[in-house]
Amino acid sequence: MVEKLRPAGRLVTEENLGFSVKEIETHSIHSGATMYLFLEGVQTFSIMMIGWWSSDAFLKYIRK
Repeated sequence: MVEKLRPAGRLVTEENLGFSVKEIETHSIHSGATMYLFLEGVQTFSIMMIGWWSSDAFLKYIRK
C-alpha cells in the first residue's frame, strides 16, 4: 500500500503536502478513516469496532 501512496504524494509535491513523502505510511489511512467516520456522524463505539480499537486511543485522531 505504501508503494502506491508515496508516488501519489510525489505527484502532489512535498511543498503542497506540508510534509515529507517519506512520512506517508498506512497509518495515515487508519487515522484518516477514523476522522472520516467521525465527520459522517458514526457513533464512537462503532468507530472503535470498525477500526479494531480496544481503547479510546482513536480519539487523538479526531481533530477540529
